[in-house]
Amino acid sequence: MNKNTINEEELKAVSGGVAGWSGPAGNYVNCGSHIVYTVYHGDKLSSIAPRFGVTVEEIEEWNGLKAHSILKDGQKLTIYPRAML
Repeated sequence: MNKNTINEEELKAVSGGVAGWSGPAGNYVNCGSHIVYTVYHGDKLSSIAPRFGVTVEEIEEWNGLKAHSILKDGQKLTIYPRAML
């Protein structure tokens, strides 16, 4: 397996076995090396980041966001999840 990809089982391990924690199930698309996460009402980077084992700063960098950016419903975020050890 390519070490830069994450499979569905690894993503379940990171997410606690559930996709769509703050909104309807399936609010992300697994693209192999990254996911595309759809923001739902009430989502904050500080609550999204730990679900995927990444930092707020990484999500900001990957998506060209400024610190303390306000997320919009339906906004798409690219995230490169890491499996939790």
